Amino acid sequence: MALVLGLKVVSGLDEAIAHIHAHSTEHSDGILTEDPAQAARFVQEIDSAGVFVNPRTRFNDRGPLGLGAQ
Repeated sequence: MALVLGLKVVSGLDEAIAHIHAHSTEHSDGILTEDPAQAARFVQEIDSAGVFVNPRTRFNDRGPLGLGAQ
């Protein structure tokens, strides 16, 4: 239950997706982008419990999603 954040600045969407496929815990993954097409592709290709575009990933702990108590 450590507070660990994996962060990588990448040169493009392909690199981001490859990095996540190699290193993700499949809990929460997010991307920062201004491109709606890249955001849609990211959501389609990442298989995690929470897939986020531009928000804070720290809120994916069931309580804020209505799935359990804090």
